[in-house]
Amino acid sequence: MSKQTINLGTAPTGVGGDTPRSAFTKTQSNIDEIYAALGASGSPGTLPASLPVAQGGTGGTTQATARTGLGLGSASTVDAVGLMSNNAIIETGSSATGIWTKFADGTMITQHRGTIALNITTVYGALFYGSSAAISFPQTFVGDLPKLSLSVSNGPVAALWVGRQSAVTASSTGSFIVIAPSSLSNAVVVVDIIGIGRWKV
Repeated sequence: MSKQTINLGTAPTGVGGDTPRSAFTKTQSNIDEIYAALGASGSPGTLPASLPVAQGGTGGTTQATARTGLGLGSASTVDAVGLMSNNAIIETGSSATGIWTKFADGTMITQHRGTIALNITTVYGALFYGSSAAISFPQTFVGDLPKLSLSVSNGPVAALWVGRQSAVTASSTGSFIVIAPSSLSNAVVVVDIIGIGRWKV
């Protein structure tokens, strides 16, 4: 029902307004409606210890029971971004050799953009290549060796490729080569490195 409003009558004496009994009857009806809406039971009505979800509450008197009542999973109790040691969902960090992102399921992605100078002068069929030493990942992978992606994002000529020279390890790219269509001395090349693997098994 709609809220019942007490007629206060005309000031200062309240002439024409509700009688005391009528006013208290309206007040009681308003309170009864609120109690019913909040899930009160029994006679006289008793409010529940916690407001049910159907009445806009959580259904619980503690954080744990409130989460259960609202259907929230375990992710609701942890930070989205933080430290894995604190049960965060995502952890990010950086070092001199790049950045990393760890996920709660054990997946880790590392990224590095580095500038190297090398001589691309060794004949390779109709092409030329130069060797680069291995570059360390910013974090060490565990379990299976990581998937590795190497690419050139900038250099002295448009057509430059990267090839693997030695096998990737848990901690580094392994040595690799940069390939060019012509001989280049002291070429300055920007290499992008992405590793995808696991930080825990």
